[in-house]
Amino acid sequence: FEILSNEKGLHTFTFEDVVCESCAFIFSKQRQLEEDINDYYEFYHSHSSPTIDGEHNARYEYLKNYIKGESVGYEIGGGSNSSFTRFLKSKDINVTNLEVTDHWPSDDIVDFVICYYVLEHVNDLSSFFANVNKLLEVGGFFIFEVPNFYNNPAASLNEEHVNHFNLTSVSSIAYRFGFELVSDSFEQGSRPFGSVVTLKKSC
Repeated sequence: FEILSNEKGLHTFTFEDVVCESCAFIFSKQRQLEEDINDYYEFYHSHSSPTIDGEHNARYEYLKNYIKGESVGYEIGGGSNSSFTRFLKSKDINVTNLEVTDHWPSDDIVDFVICYYVLEHVNDLSSFFANVNKLLEVGGFFIFEVPNFYNNPAASLNEEHVNHFNLTSVSSIAYRFGFELVSDSFEQGSRPFGSVVTLKKSC
């Protein structure tokens, strides 16, 4: 891939990525060992990924369209002391942080699941989407943000990211795991390089 880097001009980055011909999903062939990546996110990254106030507000304004009254849900992957979970609680939203490496509850059905800039890091997306589906009641919302590969490839292609998303691949993944896409386009996320996606559990 040739990527234009802000003030430094044109640079060439080489990634061994694969594109699925049927759904246009792009993923990296090189992936970290599961135990290594789990240690990284548990002991380092979970304590070092702060979110600024502007991002909190942008996410909250979007979520208000889908989280009503007595809604209960999870934020996945926000860090062990997630600033956004704390922000939502200050707005009287009933949300609990759940890390990717935690034991996910099997008997707790909720109204919404949210995660921000997590899916691009997940080795096993199939298990992740299946587990989110199990957490949600039918009609519940799964709302997440990811780097938008087509609009901002430089933000998506880095050494920590193994999945690269676009509207076509998100639609295919959603259908495969019992979700329907609520919006028919990638909407602007809380960060300039990202897009927010809203799925609703259909089955």
